[in-house]
Parts: sequence; C-alpha cells; structure tokens
Amino acid sequence: MGWQDDDGRHEGRAAAEWADGRLSAGSCADGALINGPDLHGAEGVADGREAIGWRGVCECGWRGPLWRRVVGPAGAGPAARQVHDSEPSRWGDPPPGVEDAIWAEWNRDVEVGARLDGRYRQMMHLAYGQADTIFAADEIIAESVRETFAGAITRMLVVPQAVNLELAGTFTQVPGSGHRLLAVQSSFNLKKGLPLLIEVLGLLSHKYPDMTLTVVGHDDTPDAANERKLRALATDLDVLDRIRFVGHLTHVETLEQLASHDVFVDPRVIDSFSSCVYEAMAIGIPVVAADTGCNRTALGDDEDSLFPLGDVASLAERVDRLLGDPRQARARGSVGRRRADKMRSYVGVDAVTDRLAEAYASGRCRQ
Repeated sequence: MGWQDDDGRHEGRAAAEWADGRLSAGSCADGALINGPDLHGAEGVADGREAIGWRGVCECGWRGPLWRRVVGPAGAGPAARQVHDSEPSRWGDPPPGVEDAIWAEWNRDVEVGARLDGRYRQMMHLAYGQADTIFAADEIIAESVRETFAGAITRMLVVPQAVNLELAGTFTQVPGSGHRLLAVQSSFNLKKGLPLLIEVLGLLSHKYPDMTLTVVGHDDTPDAANERKLRALATDLDVLDRIRFVGHLTHVETLEQLASHDVFVDPRVIDSFSSCVYEAMAIGIPVVAADTGCNRTALGDDEDSLFPLGDVASLAERVDRLLGDPRQARARGSVGRRRADKMRSYVGVDAVTDRLAEAYASGRCRQ
C-alpha cells in the first residue's frame, strides 16, 4: 500500500528492510518482492519473516527511521521504534499500527519539507544554530529534530506542554447513560483520526442504541471541507444523528464537556500532544487513545487504554469494553485520576514553569 501527498509530488510506502539494505517493493505469492538500495528495479523475492524491520521510503529519496523487529515484547513500543511481531508474514507486511506510524512520519516530513526542501532545511539549520537551547515537547520529537538537523543543535531539553491539572481536578463526572463518547479536536485535521471514531460509532451503534458522540472543535479548512467529509462518512454509516458538532469552546466549557461524558477518545494517527488526555484523567473519565509516544507517556503501559494507530477494530474493542461494563469504566477512571495526580510533577503548570525557569537561571538559555 502506498501514499500520495495532496499535490501528487510524493509517493511513499512502508517497506520491509533486510540486513543488507534491500527493501520490499510489494509482494507476490512466494513472498516479498525486493528492490536494491536505490529503490529501483525488482531484484527477486525474499522471505518477509527474515526482514529486520520496516521504514518509510518515498520516490523523492526520503527515508524514515527504522522500526526494528525485536524477538519478544520486552522493550517493544513506539517510543523506541521497537516492534514485536507475534505473527510474522512472509510477505513482509508490518504488524498493525506500524504502517500508520510510518505514514505519520512520512506525512510529517513531506508536509513540513525539512528533509526534502534544501532551502527550508538550510533556514532551520541557521535558526537552530543561533539558539542556546531547543525545547521539545517529548523525546520522540526531540529525536526527530536531532536526526533532521544533526550538527546544528548544541543543546536540547525535553519540556512537555503544561496542562492545568489543578483546574481539571476540580470537575467531577456527571452521571449519564454510560454510552456518551467525546472527542476534542483543535481543528478537523483528518490526522487527528476522527474518521476512525465515526467508523466505531457505526460498528457499535446497533449494540448501544443510545450511543452518542460529541465533537468539540472547528474546521479551519477552506469551505469546511474536512467537516463535510466527516458528515458524509457519518451519513453513509447512518450515524449522523448520533453526532453533535459543538464547535470551538473555551477551556472551561471544554472541561465541562469532558465531565458530562462517559468515555474520552483520542483517535489520532500522528504523534502529537493532547492536553485533553491528561484533563480527562484528572476528572476521572476513562480514556481510550492511540498508542503514540505522547499518549503512552500520559497513560503508561496501559494496553486496555491504548490501541494501535489507525486500527478501527482495536479501537472499537476498547470502547466496547467500557460501554458494556460500567464497573470497569469507573475503575479505569479512578486509575486515571490517580495517575494524573502523579503526573502533575511532569506536566503540571507549576512543574513546567519551574523547569523553564531553572533552564534560564542556570545559564542554559539567554534571557
């Protein structure tokens, strides 16, 4: 499976890689079709079970980092790009979630252009070279920036985005039907994964006739193109009447929405930070979230809360568990609230402020 950008200038794919640098170009009945390191010209067939991992490649010459295959689940996870493939394929297919993570890397770099546009890269090298310290929201972002702008950065500190957990903790959940889902989108960027959640609504709506989805956020694309796509998908799945698009809300109004729902879902297919995951936890709302580095930091190694990026079936399964078992939902909400209390020392406003102040006071940053 391949991907194209909106302008049709780039075509990428997730390729299996062997120890000698060969990459998969497709598959046939006997296994994986392979290319040489230059990506051009099929060289034969290889057993995908012998691949060392997967990486994104693009016809323009871009290559993403290697997602390395490991023998057991210990140490596996998106933060380290270590993959435990419990059912290896002779065709070299990546396991669930890995292709979506690679797509996110390709899409990020193609859109930003840092690895493709030499002028942009040169400009950022100059900008980073003038900075005493670069701040990154998490270690995955830091690693990507170090790799892309190697040699330009003298010092980098990981300082997460601050979340007002103290304010969120003053809200309590309002009892309801038990079948109310909430998604908060700063914009209707389709990389935030809202189409996945609408598909889940279609899969589970017959089992839960009173199931609803509230969407906080707005569409900032021309002519609200993404919202029209979302509404069209919901219409095709016959669930449009179950969805409320409430538009942009203030911070307090968003917290009120969190408190008046039963499950918070973050279905994004790209690794970016969600303050609402932490806020839902602080209120005591159970969370189901895509297994990104940022979300794993928030939720820990909670496989009941995390699902592989882009995997509709896994997302539906986790949502179904909570909707069908109110006792489990309450227990998960309580666990999340306790974890949010502990995370105040990491993402709380005071903790992040102190970390920034210490960086400036220590001379690591110019005033």
